[in-house]
Amino acid sequence: AVLVLNRVYQPIHVTTALETLACTFTNTFTPTGSITITKATTGGTGTTEFSIVPVPALGEGETVDPVYSATTATPGIAVTATKISGDYSLDSLALGKYSIVESGPENTIAGSWAPQAITCNGTFTTPTNADVLVTLTSADPHVTCSFTNLFTATPPATTTTTAAPATTTTVPGGAAAANTGIGGNGSGPGLAMTGEDVRIPLGVAGVLAGLGASLMALDRTRRRRIVPVVADRGHDRPPT
Repeated sequence: AVLVLNRVYQPIHVTTALETLACTFTNTFTPTGSITITKATTGGTGTTEFSIVPVPALGEGETVDPVYSATTATPGIAVTATKISGDYSLDSLALGKYSIVESGPENTIAGSWAPQAITCNGTFTTPTNADVLVTLTSADPHVTCSFTNLFTATPPATTTTTAAPATTTTVPGGAAAANTGIGGNGSGPGLAMTGEDVRIPLGVAGVLAGLGASLMALDRTRRRRIVPVVADRGHDRPPT
């Protein structure tokens, strides 16, 4: 008699009338693989999440694919991602293809992040996006993928100040003003100033001119009143 059992996980109890009983156990080895994810950042630090999905994907509702996370503390120092959710881990995976999709770090007003490099089992890739496809085989069942992101700071805002153009002001009257000696030596074409106009106001000039004329008239009047006294030496006055 031959008894064939498949996937027996409990003790086997066999009752037979035979004097001799021989049982043969056969095991089938199914190789598994693993994926290790490390994360490094350049120019800053941040948190990144990784979604791992088998290709082709499992049927809906069968299982929840794992999500791993890594937070860097020092620029340039890689850390290993750890599981934060999902029904299985990356330590024991069926052989086949898996897609690793990276998310983060998040951009802020301080700057932005961009994928810089992805290296899986020593093979360097310059990424055009944040995902990679790996294949676990019996010859190469364990894969380590390193992700590196570059942080670029937002340039500081700049303020541009435009200086006001210089202005030139010429006194009306031109040569007449120059000939009177206002603002020059009397030989120039007139008073010209660059920048702030510092001309004497016309009203003040008029007052000064009037004051000068009055002083000159007063001086002439004083001269007329001063008459020299000349003694008449030829005719002495009679005694009073």
